[in-house]
Amino acid sequence: MQDFHRCVFAMGINPQWPKEWKEEGSEFVEANVRCKSIFIDGQILLMKSHIKDTDTTWREFVRRNFSQVISRHHISADTVIMSFDNYDNVPIFKSIEQNRRISASHAVYKFKNGDQLPNCPPSQEVWVRALQNRVFKSNIISIIATILTSEYVPPRKATTLIIDFVNCVRIDYKTTGQQRVVMAEMNAMGESDVKFMRYIEMFHDLCIDSIDSDVVLIALLYKTRHPAAGKVYVRRYKTKTKTQETEMRLNKRRKLDGDTGPKEYEVLDIGVLKDILHASMRQAIGVSHVVCERQFSSILVFMTLLCGCDYSRKLPRIGVRSVWENMHVIVPALLKCTQYDTTTSFFSVNVEQCINTMMVEIYSQVFRKHVKCTEACMVAVLTDLKNSSLSDKLKTEMPTYFSLDSTIRNIQWVINYWNLENTDPQCDPTGSHGFVIDSKHRVVFADKAK
Repeated sequence: MQDFHRCVFAMGINPQWPKEWKEEGSEFVEANVRCKSIFIDGQILLMKSHIKDTDTTWREFVRRNFSQVISRHHISADTVIMSFDNYDNVPIFKSIEQNRRISASHAVYKFKNGDQLPNCPPSQEVWVRALQNRVFKSNIISIIATILTSEYVPPRKATTLIIDFVNCVRIDYKTTGQQRVVMAEMNAMGESDVKFMRYIEMFHDLCIDSIDSDVVLIALLYKTRHPAAGKVYVRRYKTKTKTQETEMRLNKRRKLDGDTGPKEYEVLDIGVLKDILHASMRQAIGVSHVVCERQFSSILVFMTLLCGCDYSRKLPRIGVRSVWENMHVIVPALLKCTQYDTTTSFFSVNVEQCINTMMVEIYSQVFRKHVKCTEACMVAVLTDLKNSSLSDKLKTEMPTYFSLDSTIRNIQWVINYWNLENTDPQCDPTGSHGFVIDSKHRVVFADKAK
């Protein structure tokens, strides 16, 4: 059960990407960051929460798992924003990932609208399963938000707390009391991990406390769109370099003792990370080549999502190292088949051209011993792979033209979703985004519809 709990919040992009980026340089890791505004992904805190025997009331649970976290940040930060998912507005395409998580749990927790919550948190074993039920989880978030907005007391005055859930409640703790307002300018939004963008202009420098790796890419896209905005930092689990991982494997005593130590964190300067990764990409096309910065960041995110995220699948038999090592063919191909409208911040992909250039290049490079055709045609590449000496298992795992079409449309939709600020995305389930509603009324990838 604990193994499942860990995998639940191993969300976001392929975990190999941060390791690959660190190989390009670690200047984007900040040793000492003093930021007056902190954004906490409360959804992650909820998924990481544990129930103790002392949690005999919901107040005690909230105090230990949420109030104490906010209070620690308020010691040095003036403003703390805690955000949660609002399931009424979460994009329907997220149900693909939600269904996968529920399927992996092997034990569905039954709770529906109108059911009464228990008077106190259930046992840890039940809690893990209950957090896979959205109705239960939404009720719990309502309790957390209510207790925080009504009972939280900061360790010092002249501070602000914002709870961003269905609406945004701002509480300013003054020397002579408190002032509470609902922030009418904040539109209803779904996922917690995209909400931070609407606070940067308001509070300038912002540190995002979230282990969800999607946040790094969302922040990078934001920083590219708003280069003059304040500093944007992300506090997340520390990424170990390949050298550090090797040293840990050699430390047999520590492995035998089972002592992995407490989780370590690090803070990333997103602007510096963007510049380092852009520099690596420019080596693939020549430093003199003029490129729109926003298109370049979108291409970077596109390459990253080729290895999967919550909304898209990874390319079959293609890993992070394969993508990064083949930037010299991937980046030029994507520059030719993509466009970026700086007025609307819309990133578009010529899907057919992308399949018959970039996808051809990737699979031709990775399986160069088996691809004989020289034409820019994915059908020919797939035919070569089907007729090759690869094992039957590998052949069955290869993509189809239709699955590649769906994947490209999925990724294009994700990038444009992550470019939105203070609003939710349009979700067309007819296939234009690579998602459809199947005969069982479920959201599925377009090539999987029955």
